[in-house]
Amino acid sequence: GCLRPTHEPRATEHISGMIAMIEKLIANKHAYVAEGHVLFDVTSNPHYGCLSGRTTEEQQAGARIAVESYK
Repeated sequence: GCLRPTHEPRATEHISGMIAMIEKLIANKHAYVAEGHVLFDVTSNPHYGCLSGRTTEEQQAGARIAVESYK
């Protein structure tokens, strides 16, 4: 019963914008590069976890997915 979308963007049409956003996150110390991966630094955002009602200290590393060595 849903209407068809009026716009169906493709990620491949926005690669340059994604790269610019990632570069800005790294420049502003909200992300970092480790072993060829770009990772978001959750400690850089004091509001991280507010939707779940948990602080970064309360979140358990590896609870949902395996923790990679470069994190």
